[in-house]
Amino acid sequence: MSGIRDTAGSIKNAFAQVPIPKSRWELTLHDCPECDGLTTALLGRHYQTIVPAVIDRLFEALPLLSPQALHHYLPAWLLRGLENPGGYVLEFTIYHLAPSKKALAESRPYFYERFSVFNAAQRAAIQNFFLDIDDYQLWTGYEGEVERGKALWSADGGLVKPSTIVTPPK
Repeated sequence: MSGIRDTAGSIKNAFAQVPIPKSRWELTLHDCPECDGLTTALLGRHYQTIVPAVIDRLFEALPLLSPQALHHYLPAWLLRGLENPGGYVLEFTIYHLAPSKKALAESRPYFYERFSVFNAAQRAAIQNFFLDIDDYQLWTGYEGEVERGKALWSADGGLVKPSTIVTPPK
């Protein structure tokens, strides 16, 4: 993976100081069997210590993570997706990080809460993930997800900057 724009290095560097969620409620936002499984698999573990088989098994779990947990554990999904582009992890990570315009319009507060936790270096690392997918044709997509992901995670904030996603009223 080192030949791929050193995206792996940029991901690891950008997310190096993100704290590990310490409680079940910092990890997931509700109580269900799927979230119980996530808690068992992830709680108290640094994303770099999670073995690939666990990420492969949890390929569709990103929407279940709290924003804080997504902030810490997303690098595991990004790295695994690049390591194994033929697996489900890459596809479902793309879907989560590049929602359709309709999904963004219908769920702006949800995506703002989830995506606003990422700083500029982290957004750049996520954009590098999408650039590698495009440049190395790791996944073709169905509805422009890769192009949408590149735009969404661009340096200027794309669709995740606060001016384009309205915070819900209190």
